[in-house]
Amino acid sequence: LLGTRPTGSTVKPLVYAAAIAAGLQPGSLIDDAPLKPNEIEAADPGWNPRNSDGKFLGPTPLITGLVESRNSMTIRIGNYAGLDRVLQLLREAGFSSKTPRSPQIYIGNVSASPAQVTSAFSLFPNQGASRHGHFIERILDKNGNEIYHAEPQSLPVLSAGVTHILRRLLSQVIESGTAAAVRKEYGFLEPGGGKTGTT
Repeated sequence: LLGTRPTGSTVKPLVYAAAIAAGLQPGSLIDDAPLKPNEIEAADPGWNPRNSDGKFLGPTPLITGLVESRNSMTIRIGNYAGLDRVLQLLREAGFSSKTPRSPQIYIGNVSASPAQVTSAFSLFPNQGASRHGHFIERILDKNGNEIYHAEPQSLPVLSAGVTHILRRLLSQVIESGTAAAVRKEYGFLEPGGGKTGTT
């Protein structure tokens, strides 16, 4: 549970949240095209990740970038938010402060434990407050008296408005995006949202 793993695209909702907090909207057009040399702050000039389908869509609404997990769009969205803003959000959401300062984090070149990812995703249903889980909720003595109770930790990180938009976007990921199998193949019918990450 404590070991870290590469997050892959699972980190993308936090990149989008940082950009929406900086002013982008779900309908903002973002260019889904190959990156140009020196276009992305702090990136190697030759860095040019592709989309998983090998295609580029041209100017496309931001919502499509997250729902279809478009790498080139996500990198541009992260660049709009700024590397420092994205790193700050990752730290406030519960990721390690040792996350490298590289634009590669926009598309998931960052490691986190399952507990850290869970804490980060708790922002979206909790109006922007990060909830940190507990390994031990309470301890009782042999007579049933409570001698320890974990106090819930809730830290405000994002505005309710930003998280409302992200909930809408994440719900589309399971309705028609990269996680549509949750509904179509596995029969999950409850309200929800999510994000895939191939690594």
